Amino acid sequence: MYECKTELQMGYVRSRLACLLLVWDDHIIAPSISVIIHEDLNLTYFQFGTILRAWPPTYIVVSFAEGVVIGRFGIRKSIALGVLLLSLSAFFRSIAWDYATLFTAVTVFGFGGPLI
Repeated sequence: MYECKTELQMGYVRSRLACLLLVWDDHIIAPSISVIIHEDLNLTYFQFGTILRAWPPTYIVVSFAEGVVIGRFGIRKSIALGVLLLSLSAFFRSIAWDYATLFTAVTVFGFGGPLI
């Protein structure tokens, strides 16, 4: 069994556990509920594919500009804004009723991601 002898080692273990949970959430939970979302909103496979990959291009495009925002307003305000945008994205994904609303909600995630 691995024993943590310093605070730095404990931080390393915690960060590894957090990464594991994020990967588990993204790769285990999301695919299992995607079938339900796909059928519930009556989406085509193309529409569902574009929804799943809506946030990375947004994230890439706005990263530089949001880096400037972080530099200007500081890390605390930037993280608060990022958390707000990610929370709005989650909320609007939960109430999405068609392709356009779900696509927009997922795209908002791409705006909040670089701020975190």
